[in-house]
Amino acid sequence: DQETNAMGVDEFIDFCRRIGTEPLIVVNMGAYDSERNPKEYIQDAHDLVQYCNGPADSEWGKVRAANGHYGPYNVKYWEIDNEIWGIGTERYCDAVRKYVSVMKSVDASIKIAVCGSSGFDEEWNKKVIEDCAECFDYLSVHRYEDPENFDVGPLNLERFYRKTGDMIAKSSNPNARIYVSEW
Repeated sequence: DQETNAMGVDEFIDFCRRIGTEPLIVVNMGAYDSERNPKEYIQDAHDLVQYCNGPADSEWGKVRAANGHYGPYNVKYWEIDNEIWGIGTERYCDAVRKYVSVMKSVDASIKIAVCGSSGFDEEWNKKVIEDCAECFDYLSVHRYEDPENFDVGPLNLERFYRKTGDMIAKSSNPNARIYVSEW
């Protein structure tokens, strides 16, 4: 099914507040879009942070206020894209550095999650941690277990998380955390 985009940013944040949870907004890098200039995606991320967290007299804060929410939403958690493994760690980490710089220029207090591995891909996590750990607060990982592995999967996953945690502890940002974003 095609996403209808019927729930916008304002509705999503309102929903999160109503159920007592913090929103996490994932910004699109356009990693697989060859039609649009990549700088436009960086500008979109800047504008979205400003829409959510900027003052009502900022360019995008004015739009938010006109949409009925004068005060900033103060969205704390932001993720730099999702499931972008096909572009490779070098390109992804380069993008992370650019996005984080631009997004934090709007709101330095935001917390950043980056795309970690799916499954047990230690190499992906290692490269992201080595190349841009100073840019993020959370390493977002995914794990879907096959039913035939239900007896050993949790222990294997624990070992994997501990190895990843050890890599983080030795990195330029030992305070980063593992965030299980899909389970």
